[in-house]
Amino acid sequence: MRVNISHSVEVEEVPNHVLEMLNKKIDFAALKELYESLCRNLQPGASLNAISFCAEQVSDLRAGLYEVDMSLQDCATVLNGYVEILQQANAPLVEQVAPEASDEETKNE
Repeated sequence: MRVNISHSVEVEEVPNHVLEMLNKKIDFAALKELYESLCRNLQPGASLNAISFCAEQVSDLRAGLYEVDMSLQDCATVLNGYVEILQQANAPLVEQVAPEASDEETKNE
């Protein structure tokens, strides 16, 4: 069962935090090694034992890819929140500019 947990970091630390999440949670080298092993073992004329082993490797690879997907989803969630914070930080500037533009439009009419 997966649960959501949260903790806080300084806004400027968010990109580095996401990189740490990716580096700690995703072992691309192990997945690549598993994939390459699967490709080596799954050959025409392979024995029943070899094919059975390949089926296990496929299951292991799928489980690893699921973990990658979940980690990437977590990173996307954090980054989307980060974007919202950055947009909110810039929102007052947009609001100040927008009314002036509206005043100009009414003067021209």
